[in-house]
Amino acid sequence: MLDDIDFVSNLTPMTQASAPDEYHLEFTKYGPSDVSRITGVSSDLLRDWRRRGIIKSSDFGSSVYTSLTIAQIMLRRALSDVGVPLTASEKSADLGALYVLGFAVEAPKAIEEPADISSASVRGAINELQLPSDFRYLLITRPQIVADDLSDLPNAAESFEQFGGLLPLPTLEVGLGIIDRLQRDNRAEAWSVVDLRALGDKLLWRSERPICRLCSGPRRAAHPVATSKVGGG
Repeated sequence: MLDDIDFVSNLTPMTQASAPDEYHLEFTKYGPSDVSRITGVSSDLLRDWRRRGIIKSSDFGSSVYTSLTIAQIMLRRALSDVGVPLTASEKSADLGALYVLGFAVEAPKAIEEPADISSASVRGAINELQLPSDFRYLLITRPQIVADDLSDLPNAAESFEQFGGLLPLPTLEVGLGIIDRLQRDNRAEAWSVVDLRALGDKLLWRSERPICRLCSGPRRAAHPVATSKVGGG
């Protein structure tokens, strides 16, 4: 059964029709107090993370955060809570945050939009962001598995490397199958999963307002996903 699972993350930009009427989405901006409330990370710790380069500088200033940055912070904290050092979670948080937002933008009231806007315009703007959603969970094992542990699973090692040493899972059932296999071979003593969709739900709920805004006209700034540091770019 596991041999049939495709673990390759669908990160290649797809050819999408332009959003009807030239609409695009922009991530909502937040101040430090909002970020602390949403993420549970204190203002002092946020300043420390920014000083240490754990939080990237925003184009809008050091005290302004976007929904994308908040998703990264939430994921870094979630990974830290299950034993992943902050120094080792940058790649997985950068990529995983796109999944967090990919789930969140599909929820009702996630997007601030004009009352008379068509559903096709909204869908076109969502598609233009090219947010992935093919994986829902990240698997963390102790001791940490390495790519060679996954050599018998098609494409799993490649995706494992993309996520910086964490294994993305489409379903929990797939993860349980992998854990069972690893534990039989004494390659995993303990394990945890982080639910990317649940983080997206938490982001939207705690934000208390839409996490994106539908704007008219073509995008003027650089594409926020294409210019992220995913994949080491």
